[in-house]
Amino acid sequence: MKHHYIPKFYLLPWVSDEDGKLTEFRRLTNPHTQVQYIEVKRRGRNETGFEENLYTLPGGIVTLTGLRLPA
Repeated sequence: MKHHYIPKFYLLPWVSDEDGKLTEFRRLTNPHTQVQYIEVKRRGRNETGFEENLYTLPGGIVTLTGLRLPA
């Protein structure tokens, strides 16, 4: 599940009127050479500023009642 750590409405000032996207810069590391580089891409607001399962707790499942069940 996508959890946005940057609220999508905060990104509006950087969204282009032409294509409805913004420019995302990411610092990545090549796994083979360990050389860092910058990746530049045009992305929509739904495609940036999030992390998969950001609020997932290790070792159990949290139910709607807030109780943690054993894994």
